[in-house]
Amino acid sequence: IKTFGEKHPQVIYSPNDLGRILYLKEQLQDAENMHRDALELAKKSWDGPHPEIARSYRHLGRALLAQGKTEEARQSFTRAIETNRAILGEQHPYLAFSLIDMARFLQEIGEFDSVRSLYQQGIDIYIINYGEDHPAIASAYSLLSQYFVKTNQLDTAETYYSRAIEILRQNFSPLHPELAAPLMGLGNIYLMKGDVKGAEPFLRESLQIRMLRLPVGHSRIALNESLLGESLARQNKNEEAKPLLTAGYEGLRTRYGENHELVREAKNRMSLIDTY
Repeated sequence: IKTFGEKHPQVIYSPNDLGRILYLKEQLQDAENMHRDALELAKKSWDGPHPEIARSYRHLGRALLAQGKTEEARQSFTRAIETNRAILGEQHPYLAFSLIDMARFLQEIGEFDSVRSLYQQGIDIYIINYGEDHPAIASAYSLLSQYFVKTNQLDTAETYYSRAIEILRQNFSPLHPELAAPLMGLGNIYLMKGDVKGAEPFLRESLQIRMLRLPVGHSRIALNESLLGESLARQNKNEEAKPLLTAGYEGLRTRYGENHELVREAKNRMSLIDTY
């Protein structure tokens, strides 16, 4: 601020960029504060709607959702859509980002009625702008797969996860962080279908990526450990499974508390050591 002044783009963008880093490190209140600062700076800098205002709303919504502040998150995601639509029209990629964020939000809170439609609108915009094989489309397919898992459409989820992985492998080097989510998702589908041996290589690869890219103790690492531990335990590989199941449970409990659904599931997986 001392060098450029409050309205310089570098000053406006930097709180959002720092907020994203804090979000990935699960320092969620700090991330929220950074995105609120970015939003206020953007509003001061532009008279009326602007893409950076929409971007700030999007990232603020994610930080709020991760803390369980659902109504505030809904308002932020809605404002992002309204802002992008007002200035960019109906076929701009920034609108697609906002639509997919809203779909993800509704999916997270269990309001499924418009989720698939919002995802498809975003994907259609991506295809118009980028073609069929862009990483943004892979990311959307991965998120859409989660919707199909939640609605018990496992075969469809498997198809979209597989397509997401195919696109990402075409565009990125091995062990790219974008690969982690669809790899773990596909491994989880194999677990749900009872193919525990088929699940293992996907869960190993995703865990390797996450351990390279995320801080120790991150909840995404913990979930991945718990799922890989399940795959191994159900193959009677208990010596390797036990520390993974324990680390996964402890990591998720630290992040979410004892009563969260992911924590209960991880705790139940611990009993597999005694079963197999």
